[in-house]
Amino acid sequence: MAEKIDELFAKIRKGARLLSPTEVNLLSENMSQSATQSLMIEALEDFTKRTREDEEWEAFHARDYRLQVLNDLKDSNFEMVYPRVDRFLATNDLLVA
Repeated sequence: MAEKIDELFAKIRKGARLLSPTEVNLLSENMSQSATQSLMIEALEDFTKRTREDEEWEAFHARDYRLQVLNDLKDSNFEMVYPRVDRFLATNDLLVA
């Protein structure tokens, strides 16, 4: 994989302006891996050092966040968009399966 990444960067340095979907996927996977690798290592180190109080605090936050999301969904007015979307679909002769 490293060789493919090196070839891809060489291609970009030579002036390539358009990449194939495969090359874009390869590049994005490599960038996300390099960007998150140090964060993952740090998170795993911190995860093993958790105390009982840390676990309880995280559980409290998870339950609180769940309640907030459920309340937001309950108070949502998402259904009011349906007529507008139906009109847009009908106007542009689009079908949704």
